[in-house]
Amino acid sequence: MALALMSLLAHPCAAQVAPALDPVAVRAALVARVNDGTFRGVAAGWAERDAVSTVIAGVTRQHGAAIDTQARFEIGEIAELFTIALLAKLVVRGDMSLDDLAQKFLPTDIRLPHRLGRAITLGDLAFHRAGLPDVRSSGAGSPAERVARGIRGATLRYDIGSRFAYSQLGIDILGLALARHLRMPLATAIQLRVLSPLSIPDFAPAFEPRLAARDATGHRPDGT
Repeated sequence: MALALMSLLAHPCAAQVAPALDPVAVRAALVARVNDGTFRGVAAGWAERDAVSTVIAGVTRQHGAAIDTQARFEIGEIAELFTIALLAKLVVRGDMSLDDLAQKFLPTDIRLPHRLGRAITLGDLAFHRAGLPDVRSSGAGSPAERVARGIRGATLRYDIGSRFAYSQLGIDILGLALARHLRMPLATAIQLRVLSPLSIPDFAPAFEPRLAARDATGHRPDGT
């Protein structure tokens, strides 16, 4: 996103805003990165002065089609921000509180650890201060079953609320709590409550074969 640089003028209250980003210049920079092999395909977007600009360059994959507005990029861990944004909207609406105990939104067979009389809250999960280990609740089964496997035998790394330390397990638990509270899959809730109001209609939490033709090659050596 462009930075607006302010220049002081002679008048004490006057200021001059630097010119907006030039899409032509941005595209030239992206094309240069495609040509030197840094990227196979890339898209950039920014909001500036109440206007949204997008620039694209390159192809979706080797010998693939040129990137267009329908190309899909994997955003990886950035998707976790959508879970946090969903919680924020529910808190602002008064539907949930950061001080709510996470345990009350979970199935009875999932028991979160306690320490020194302190239980884990939704805020602890959102701000990565629950002390939970950084493991992913992956594998087969429902989200609840995956979280149950992840939390089984887990021990706290430090006292709840005492410090920040990233925990994928904590985010997975938060997502499960939100989904159960809203009585819908987390991906559906994110689409309805977070992305649709932003005019982002095409979000998928995992690989979807029906959309694979539009997927851009990933950044990893194997293309994922």
